[in-house]
Amino acid sequence: MGDGMYLIELLRTTTVTPQEWAKERERVRQEKEQRERERSEQFAAAREAQIEEQQRLAAKAQKQVEERARELKSGKVKISSFADAGLVYEPNQGLDDIMDSPRLVPDKGYYSGSIIVDGQHSRNVLRGKRNASIYFGTPFGVTRPDLAYGLAYIFLRISSKTINYTPGNLRIGATITVLGRYVGNMQYTTIGGEPKIAPLLEVAYICSAVESSSEPYHNTSAKPQPCLENL
Repeated sequence: MGDGMYLIELLRTTTVTPQEWAKERERVRQEKEQRERERSEQFAAAREAQIEEQQRLAAKAQKQVEERARELKSGKVKISSFADAGLVYEPNQGLDDIMDSPRLVPDKGYYSGSIIVDGQHSRNVLRGKRNASIYFGTPFGVTRPDLAYGLAYIFLRISSKTINYTPGNLRIGATITVLGRYVGNMQYTTIGGEPKIAPLLEVAYICSAVESSSEPYHNTSAKPQPCLENL
């Protein structure tokens, strides 16, 4: 029975003085407040316990990642996935930056991202590209050029040190995910005869497929999708 119904029933079935009624009403109010405090405290305690558990699991996961990185860097275990390669080489930049504007002097840093296979440039060099994206329209017909990406190229040097390179699984026009070191620039000529420069990446790890995603993946600065392991 709710507090209000209790007081109504009390008035109906008993005779009380105004002082007794006020006292009983105050008691009911205090009991209600106490119950609300207890519920609030229980909720806060449960929430705190949940946060502590999340922090514990996060710390455990971070410890596992750090341990995995130490084992990989020491050579105790071999790189077996794109995630492993990331732990070893620690790329902190995507490909868009150098594809849009190659550095005059390559910084020898590690880069990663997804690109489209455009062809075999030479025996040990692949040519990759990023297609130009379509401008995004709005309900008012206004385009968003800031969301558009132009056609750009990158060259990928493959060596005996490149992990997971399986040319038999590669297809022209397919999307691949790569991680490598920016070691140089290469000149190429456009169909219109214009000479241009593209970055040369010495590939450490290559994936010949990426997992499907509900989000569009035309931004090569974004974090790469996990690679399919058994291609």
